[in-house]
Amino acid sequence: MTEKKLFTIFILLLILQSALFYYLLSNISKVEVIQKQETIVLSHTDFLKNYLKEIQNTVLSVTNLNTLKQGSGIILTSDGLILTLASNVPKNNDFDFKFLGKSKVYEIKKRDLVKDVSLVQIGEVNLTPCVFVKETDLYLGEEVFVLGIDNKENYVFGQGYLKSIEEETVKTNILGDDVFNGAPVYNNKGEVLGISKVNNNLVEIILINNLKDFINL
Repeated sequence: MTEKKLFTIFILLLILQSALFYYLLSNISKVEVIQKQETIVLSHTDFLKNYLKEIQNTVLSVTNLNTLKQGSGIILTSDGLILTLASNVPKNNDFDFKFLGKSKVYEIKKRDLVKDVSLVQIGEVNLTPCVFVKETDLYLGEEVFVLGIDNKENYVFGQGYLKSIEEETVKTNILGDDVFNGAPVYNNKGEVLGISKVNNNLVEIILINNLKDFINL
């Protein structure tokens, strides 16, 4: 084989090697970009920073004056319509609905004991209503947040993930106590997915999309 042919083969191999190196380098860059895009999600800190101040005044405390059991509620409308658990406001009991440190007059509008939800009208106007999620497209492992408040105006915050999704029941891994009963549950956009119900010390979600007929808003 002549020296000229060897040189030609060497040049071709060098070109192929350079092309292969460029291809690998380009695809590695693409993989890095995709990974960065997939990891752009709101963290616990992001949620607190972006949404917590906005949503704090959409939550109020509910206390059963007969049993002293505490829970939370969420503001649906600016004229004081509240959503909470029916088990927070059982019949033949008295309650204290406290908003921004002040107790409010109230009227229990209706209860659904099967779904365990209740609508309550409080004596307050010009409130900030919550923002509901437009479409509930949940997935296992989705990060969610819950915000309750006790009767001393202490906010209680929880963060966790969806561990099971059924038609009527969505379970999370968030540990909770009575204060989380009736508290709003948010996605990482600050939209309300539903209200919380604590079962065996874990937060379950009553989805707002399953309450549209009951709320009638």
